[in-house]
Amino acid sequence: MVSAFDGDRLVGICDFIPFAGMGIEERKTNSTGMIIQVYSKPAYCGRKTGLGLIRAVVREIFRNEQIRHIGLGVRRANSSTIQVYRGAGFRAVFSASGGDDDTSQQGLWLILN
Repeated sequence: MVSAFDGDRLVGICDFIPFAGMGIEERKTNSTGMIIQVYSKPAYCGRKTGLGLIRAVVREIFRNEQIRHIGLGVRRANSSTIQVYRGAGFRAVFSASGGDDDTSQQGLWLILN
């Protein structure tokens, strides 16, 4: 987990799982990690806190020489967050359909190589 602070105040976090969703044997050959959460306090949104967290966690993930790809999921309606991920180098590779409202599970799967 990577954390962002303003002085001694926690203002954001970003966490990941290496070899996401795989059993122990599969982890030996899987080369994908997954960002599982990104959070920035509302007062810090628009100040590149999220981008800094994502870049820091990407550096941390790629310290593991087996990992070649990093994935994450995001709701399509969350366009500002998608722009942050794209700014960090992620690209959309899969689109999932759900219901018609903002509470549905419609989403994008993004990956960084």
